[in-house]
Amino acid sequence: MEELGFVALPDAFTTGSSIMPQKRNPDVVELSRGTCRKLRGQAALVHEIAGGLPSSYHRDIQLLKGAFIGTLKTASGMFAVLPALLEGITVNAAKCAEACSDDLWAAHEATALAMEGMPFRDAYKIVGKQVLDGSFHPDRAKFGVSSTPDLEAPASELQALAEQLRKRQNAWNAAVELLWTAPIAVSSPSQTNSSFPEVP
Repeated sequence: MEELGFVALPDAFTTGSSIMPQKRNPDVVELSRGTCRKLRGQAALVHEIAGGLPSSYHRDIQLLKGAFIGTLKTASGMFAVLPALLEGITVNAAKCAEACSDDLWAAHEATALAMEGMPFRDAYKIVGKQVLDGSFHPDRAKFGVSSTPDLEAPASELQALAEQLRKRQNAWNAAVELLWTAPIAVSSPSQTNSSFPEVP
């Protein structure tokens, strides 16, 4: 939106308006939003079909195949498109910084004053008056905010999560491989099978 202008989508992922020549519609984003809700609906469908069934096979289960395969196709199609969209998005850093006006930190400042011992109702009034008369200039560093945000910490957290997911996936793959290839041994109930890898 021109009123915001925080990000711009590549033309390849938008379409023209049916009536307004100047307008570009973010169709891929909107359809992805709707597709996510469709997938949640498919998950609910699977839950409703399979939920409450007694053990063993029942004919109802064949109804899961269409929902399951359709869900995989829909999700894989969406995930094939979104990475290219994300790579093409451009962020207007100046607009984003301009939108982060001082008044966004008013509640933080009032809370900080209350944490220092001031009754919150008094802190609320003081900060509110400062915002109205234009004298409110919070110390953003106090709230861990700077004009140049540190993106290294979130990046390292994401890398750690990705590594954890890789370990879990490897453990899962190893367990499935053992399930299909390990010889079946008859053992007494007191014996335990410790050959399966532990999932972290």
